[in-house]
Amino acid sequence: MSAVAPERRARSFDASRVLARLVHEGSTYDGFLFADVLEHLPDPLEALTLARRLAEPGATLVASVPNAGHLSLVRDLVQGRFDLLPAGLADAGHLRWFTRMSLCDTLEEAGWTVSAIQAEPGSEPPGAGAFLGRLTALSMEREELLAYQWIAVACARWTGHRSES
Repeated sequence: MSAVAPERRARSFDASRVLARLVHEGSTYDGFLFADVLEHLPDPLEALTLARRLAEPGATLVASVPNAGHLSLVRDLVQGRFDLLPAGLADAGHLRWFTRMSLCDTLEEAGWTVSAIQAEPGSEPPGAGAFLGRLTALSMEREELLAYQWIAVACARWTGHRSES
Protein backbone atom coordinates (compact mmCIF):
# COMPACT_ATOMS: atom_id res chain seq x y z
CA MET A 1 0.00 0.00 0.00
CA SER A 2 1.27 3.45 -0.88
CA ALA A 3 2.14 5.87 1.90
CA VAL A 4 0.69 8.69 -0.19
CA ALA A 5 -3.07 9.17 -0.11
CA PRO A 6 -4.67 8.46 -3.52
CA GLU A 7 -5.87 12.05 -3.88
CA ARG A 8 -2.29 13.30 -3.30
CA ARG A 9 -0.59 11.07 -5.87
CA ALA A 10 0.85 12.90 -8.84
CA ARG A 11 -1.13 12.40 -12.00
CA SER A 12 0.50 12.50 -15.37
CA PHE A 13 -1.07 14.01 -18.44
CA ASP A 14 -0.10 14.30 -22.07
CA ALA A 15 0.50 18.06 -22.41
CA SER A 16 -0.44 18.24 -26.08
CA ARG A 17 -3.64 16.27 -25.52
CA VAL A 18 -4.69 18.57 -22.67
CA LEU A 19 -3.83 21.70 -24.66
CA ALA A 20 -5.75 20.37 -27.70
CA ARG A 21 -8.79 19.72 -25.50
CA LEU A 22 -8.62 23.29 -24.19
CA VAL A 23 -8.39 24.63 -27.76
CA HIS A 24 -11.44 22.52 -28.70
CA GLU A 25 -13.34 23.92 -25.69
CA GLY A 26 -12.53 27.49 -26.79
CA SER A 27 -10.51 28.34 -23.70
CA THR A 28 -8.18 31.34 -23.71
CA TYR A 29 -5.32 32.39 -21.44
CA ASP A 30 -3.11 35.43 -21.01
CA GLY A 31 -0.08 33.59 -19.64
CA PHE A 32 1.77 30.31 -20.12
CA LEU A 33 4.60 28.78 -18.11
CA PHE A 34 6.70 25.95 -19.51
CA ALA A 35 9.27 25.60 -16.70
CA ASP A 36 11.61 22.70 -17.48
CA VAL A 37 8.86 21.01 -19.49
CA LEU A 38 9.68 21.33 -23.21
CA GLU A 39 12.72 19.03 -23.08
CA HIS A 40 10.50 16.22 -21.73
CA LEU A 41 7.88 16.42 -24.50
CA PRO A 42 7.90 14.23 -27.61
CA ASP A 43 6.85 17.26 -29.70
CA PRO A 44 7.51 20.59 -27.96
CA LEU A 45 6.63 22.51 -31.14
CA GLU A 46 3.12 21.03 -31.08
CA ALA A 47 2.60 22.01 -27.43
CA LEU A 48 3.84 25.56 -28.05
CA THR A 49 1.65 25.88 -31.16
CA LEU A 50 -1.40 24.72 -29.22
CA ALA A 51 -0.57 27.18 -26.42
CA ARG A 52 -0.37 29.91 -29.06
CA ARG A 53 -3.87 28.97 -30.25
CA LEU A 54 -5.06 29.38 -26.65
CA ALA A 55 -3.40 32.77 -26.28
CA GLU A 56 -5.37 35.95 -25.80
CA PRO A 57 -4.03 39.04 -27.59
CA GLY A 58 -0.85 40.12 -25.81
CA ALA A 59 -0.47 36.82 -23.95
CA THR A 60 2.95 36.09 -22.46
CA LEU A 61 4.81 32.79 -22.44
CA VAL A 62 7.80 32.02 -20.21
CA ALA A 63 9.83 28.89 -20.92
CA SER A 64 12.97 27.53 -19.32
CA VAL A 65 15.09 24.72 -20.75
CA PRO A 66 18.50 23.26 -19.96
CA ASN A 67 21.27 24.46 -22.28
CA ALA A 68 22.45 21.68 -24.61
CA GLY A 69 25.40 23.93 -25.47
CA HIS A 70 26.70 24.03 -21.88
CA LEU A 71 30.45 23.66 -21.48
CA SER A 72 30.16 20.33 -19.65
CA LEU A 73 28.18 18.75 -22.51
CA VAL A 74 30.34 20.30 -25.25
CA ARG A 75 33.49 19.12 -23.47
CA ASP A 76 32.13 15.60 -23.12
CA LEU A 77 31.10 15.50 -26.79
CA VAL A 78 34.53 16.72 -27.90
CA GLN A 79 36.00 13.90 -25.79
CA GLY A 80 33.68 11.39 -27.45
CA ARG A 81 31.22 10.97 -24.55
CA PHE A 82 27.53 11.60 -24.03
CA ASP A 83 26.53 9.86 -20.84
CA LEU A 84 22.94 10.21 -19.67
CA LEU A 85 22.43 10.84 -15.96
CA PRO A 86 19.50 10.60 -13.53
CA ALA A 87 19.26 14.43 -13.35
CA GLY A 88 20.80 17.64 -14.64
CA LEU A 89 21.76 18.71 -18.14
CA ALA A 90 22.18 15.14 -19.39
CA ASP A 91 18.99 13.91 -17.68
CA ALA A 92 17.94 10.56 -19.13
CA GLY A 93 14.34 11.85 -19.18
CA HIS A 94 15.11 14.54 -21.75
CA LEU A 95 13.60 13.76 -25.12
CA ARG A 96 14.64 17.05 -26.76
CA TRP A 97 17.68 19.32 -26.45
CA PHE A 98 17.81 23.10 -26.84
CA THR A 99 20.43 25.76 -27.38
CA ARG A 100 19.59 29.46 -27.19
CA MET A 101 19.10 29.57 -30.97
CA SER A 102 17.00 26.40 -31.23
CA LEU A 103 14.74 27.57 -28.37
CA CYS A 104 14.22 30.90 -30.14
CA ASP A 105 13.56 29.17 -33.48
CA THR A 106 11.04 26.77 -31.92
CA LEU A 107 9.12 29.56 -30.18
CA GLU A 108 9.03 31.65 -33.36
CA GLU A 109 7.88 28.70 -35.47
CA ALA A 110 5.04 28.09 -32.98
CA GLY A 111 3.77 31.66 -33.41
CA TRP A 112 5.47 33.42 -30.49
CA THR A 113 7.61 36.55 -30.72
CA VAL A 114 10.62 36.22 -28.44
CA SER A 115 11.29 39.38 -26.46
CA ALA A 116 14.17 38.03 -24.35
CA ILE A 117 16.24 34.94 -23.74
CA GLN A 118 18.31 35.14 -20.60
CA ALA A 119 21.11 32.87 -19.46
CA GLU A 120 20.86 31.32 -16.01
CA PRO A 121 24.45 30.47 -15.14
CA GLY A 122 25.45 27.41 -13.21
CA SER A 123 28.70 26.62 -11.52
CA GLU A 124 31.66 26.00 -13.80
CA PRO A 125 32.50 22.32 -14.24
CA PRO A 126 35.96 21.08 -13.24
CA GLY A 127 38.63 22.04 -15.77
CA ALA A 128 36.42 24.72 -17.33
CA GLY A 129 39.17 27.34 -17.55
CA ALA A 130 41.57 25.24 -19.60
CA PHE A 131 38.83 24.02 -21.94
CA LEU A 132 37.43 27.55 -22.39
CA GLY A 133 40.92 28.76 -23.28
CA ARG A 134 41.11 26.24 -26.12
CA LEU A 135 37.66 27.22 -27.39
CA THR A 136 38.52 30.93 -27.52
CA ALA A 137 40.33 30.29 -30.79
CA LEU A 138 37.07 28.89 -32.21
CA SER A 139 35.17 32.11 -31.36
CA MET A 140 32.82 30.25 -29.04
CA GLU A 141 30.70 32.56 -26.89
CA ARG A 142 31.56 32.27 -23.19
CA GLU A 143 27.97 33.06 -22.12
CA GLU A 144 26.60 30.31 -24.38
CA LEU A 145 29.00 27.79 -22.87
CA LEU A 146 28.42 28.77 -19.24
CA ALA A 147 24.64 29.14 -19.37
CA TYR A 148 23.18 26.20 -17.49
CA GLN A 149 19.66 27.08 -18.54
CA TRP A 150 17.90 29.44 -20.94
CA ILE A 151 14.83 31.37 -19.82
CA ALA A 152 12.76 32.82 -22.66
CA VAL A 153 9.94 35.36 -22.57
CA ALA A 154 7.72 35.58 -25.62
CA CYS A 155 4.47 37.25 -26.67
CA ALA A 156 1.81 35.79 -28.90
CA ARG A 157 2.00 37.13 -32.45
CA TRP A 158 -1.44 38.40 -33.23
CA THR A 159 -3.17 39.29 -36.48
CA GLY A 160 -6.72 39.23 -35.16
CA HIS A 161 -7.62 35.59 -35.83
CA ARG A 162 -7.78 33.08 -32.95
CA SER A 163 -7.72 30.16 -35.38
CA GLU A 164 -4.08 30.86 -36.27
CA SER A 165 -1.69 28.02 -35.68
